[in-house]
Amino acid sequence: YQARYFYRTINSLGNNTAIVRNVYIPKTLTSVTVLDGVIDYYAFANLTSLQVVTLPQNAQYIGPYAFYNTTSLATVNNVANLEMICANAFNLSGIEEFNFASKLECISNYAFYDSALENLSFANATSLATIGQYAFAIPNSEGILNTTLQLPTSIEEIGQYAFTEMVYLTDLILPI
Repeated sequence: YQARYFYRTINSLGNNTAIVRNVYIPKTLTSVTVLDGVIDYYAFANLTSLQVVTLPQNAQYIGPYAFYNTTSLATVNNVANLEMICANAFNLSGIEEFNFASKLECISNYAFYDSALENLSFANATSLATIGQYAFAIPNSEGILNTTLQLPTSIEEIGQYAFTEMVYLTDLILPI
């Protein structure tokens, strides 16, 4: 038996009230727009047909494993207000490019581990303080293609192996 839907519990905060909804998400879903709330644990995990996600304008957080194994994911919109990308949020995702915006403070452990990211730029990430361990490790492909990577002056902590498997990287520029 092959299930046609994923069952999810979605938590959202509307008017300061926690709302828990149990929903069935079709496995064939290719695009989703989240109007309000929190993108929490496993929210869209394993939706391998998902290609485009539009976050709420006020989204500040992407929860653990939120887009885990979304192998077709190409675009995530409205990331300007994100402050935190939690552990494994885009692990095994198809995302090739991500705009790390100015309000982003933390990229947690394994956040983009084994994803399809091809290029990294922290040029706009002026508040980024923490990059977790294995955050950008991509062991099962050519990996990230950067030859040079400059970290923002706001960086305070870099986890172990955060940039491992970046086989093309020759220059890492750290703030003084």
